[in-house]
Amino acid sequence: MTSRNWVDSVQLASLVGDLRAAGRSGGRIPPLLAAPQEGGPYRAFPDQPPAERQLDIGDAGDPGLAESSARAAGIALRKLGFDMNLFPVADVAPLDSPIGDRAYSDDPVVAEALTAAAIRGCRAAGIACAPKHFPGLGAASQSTGEGPARVGFDELTLHDRDLLPFEAAFAEGAEAVVLSHAFYTAYDPVTPASLTPLVTFELLREELGFEGVAITDDLGAGAIVARGAAAEAGGQGPAGGSAVTTAAVAALQAGADLLMISEPQDQEGVAKAILEAVGTGELSEGRLDEAVGRVLLLKQELGLL
Repeated sequence: MTSRNWVDSVQLASLVGDLRAAGRSGGRIPPLLAAPQEGGPYRAFPDQPPAERQLDIGDAGDPGLAESSARAAGIALRKLGFDMNLFPVADVAPLDSPIGDRAYSDDPVVAEALTAAAIRGCRAAGIACAPKHFPGLGAASQSTGEGPARVGFDELTLHDRDLLPFEAAFAEGAEAVVLSHAFYTAYDPVTPASLTPLVTFELLREELGFEGVAITDDLGAGAIVARGAAAEAGGQGPAGGSAVTTAAVAALQAGADLLMISEPQDQEGVAKAILEAVGTGELSEGRLDEAVGRVLLLKQELGLL
């Protein structure tokens, strides 16, 4: 859920309760409800904490403040009925980065310490948190929300810089992670990270050993939609279906477990595309079972099952 669903905390709590009840109806498995509550202007719900941006906490360089801020946000979301915060921004980002004022710092050591503290705050609040945007979006050429973006670092630089906060988050028990839509020269220079197994399977799972839930960033982002436009124009890009539906299948194939889709009108098409991909063998049932298993395990850990 985002600020588009928000009126005030009373109505929001009522809406969340209705969603929870609808999700449980008919004996179904309860839904996992998530929201992006980063801080400052980057809050889905402006009347809820934290008032401070991650950048403000980074300027203070205080892990205690990072932990208490994350804990306050988590407690507020839990009271509203949420299970997960799509937070913190674990990117190592200078101020001129497209996400520079959303991240803690351009210093990897500072970002590492504050990200770890934020995850401790999440766990103290009893809420799952998903650091973003793996494997690091701070050096992106532009916002992936606007269009295709590239991170040109080599593998060693990414390991020594961008991956440090994510590794710290995983060590502190982060239950999930949000995958970036940028192109990474070190791994696959022509495919967004969220859609390539070189990032999700080989780097995230095999090399870093992360066993939690991998969530795509919004599949309606400009970096994804542009691929569909390129295909329609005869350039490189996915063929068949809309950019969002094609990317949804590709993301699952690549190892994602949950798909973030911001526009309701895309959801039915994505569900249909997934079923068709399984029917044709393009997407294996085993891959879906693996994704579902991770989500169910998270729900169990959160007391939803």
